[in-house]
Amino acid sequence: MTIFTPLSRIPMGIIFVIMLLGLVQVASPQETLDTTTAVTLKPELDSVTLQAEKPLKRDFGREFPLVKNWRRGNLVGLQFALIRNVVEGDMAGFQLAGGYNVTEGATKGAQVAGLANISANDAHAAQISALANVSGGDAGVQLAGIANVGEGQALAQISGVASIAGESSTLGQVALLANISGQAAFSQIAGLANVSGSHAWIQIGLINVTPRARLMQLGLINVAEEHNGLPLGLLNIVGGEPLRLGFTLDGRGQGTLSLRSGSRYAYSIVGLQGDQSVTLQSLSPLFYGFGVQLPLWRFALAAEYARNQRPGDLGDRFDIITLRSSLRFNYRMGLVVGIAVPYNSIRNGTYNDQLDQSWLIGFEWYIPTF
Repeated sequence: MTIFTPLSRIPMGIIFVIMLLGLVQVASPQETLDTTTAVTLKPELDSVTLQAEKPLKRDFGREFPLVKNWRRGNLVGLQFALIRNVVEGDMAGFQLAGGYNVTEGATKGAQVAGLANISANDAHAAQISALANVSGGDAGVQLAGIANVGEGQALAQISGVASIAGESSTLGQVALLANISGQAAFSQIAGLANVSGSHAWIQIGLINVTPRARLMQLGLINVAEEHNGLPLGLLNIVGGEPLRLGFTLDGRGQGTLSLRSGSRYAYSIVGLQGDQSVTLQSLSPLFYGFGVQLPLWRFALAAEYARNQRPGDLGDRFDIITLRSSLRFNYRMGLVVGIAVPYNSIRNGTYNDQLDQSWLIGFEWYIPTF
């Protein structure tokens, strides 16, 4: 009995299959093919299964369908669609959509949409939309008709309603309603309110709030725990610095009731000024200005500029430079003396610079803040 079958008796089909199997190389579970879909032979429970893996390389190209784009991976290139553009990975290029653009990874380049732009990660790009721009990490330049939101740092944000940066704002935030920066902000300009969580250099709005003001706050109400610049507002509340309510009388017979508020070295002035007649025409509710001072324990030297604006005619005014000193008796009250020098006067359309200086004397009451 012959154990081995002669080669000539084996069918040719079986020989061909054996030769093909000899050319196949079995891959390990960690190995993948450098193609769009990698196929791996993976042993599991004494069987062989096929496992498909996602592409690892960037895809270069451009997509111009009529309605929408959906890229299951990274994109380096262009996307144009009437409704939406979606990239499930990173995007480096340009997206233009009539509806919205979405990148699930990081974004570099530009996103322009009729409604919204969304980047789940950093958006080191320009995002321009009519409605809103959102970045899950850092944001570059965001321009929106309604709102801009960046969870990380933001280079610049301009919006019709609100701009929000979760961390710092490098250049600035501009909004008709409000600007919010979780940490530092270089400049914030808003129609209503500006808020900075760490410090701000420039804030311009009706209400400005920051723990540390570095350069200037201009608004109706300014609030800061620490102020190293110039606060200009109707009311400035700075931590550790009291509000100063004062009354002075000068040599021309004019009395001034004023409120001074601000930092240790600079403050703003608002008040009411009038003469002995105390009539409506003699009063000046638009008495305003600012001052700088050098505090020396309970004694302080100050230089102030103020304008007296008549209510009947905005063309009637005179400007005053005042050199004054104050001595604080205690935590509630102090004495004020100084010299007032009018240098510019317009009354009934006539300019007059021949004004005499006069002395002034008065008292101040100190109102603590926080």
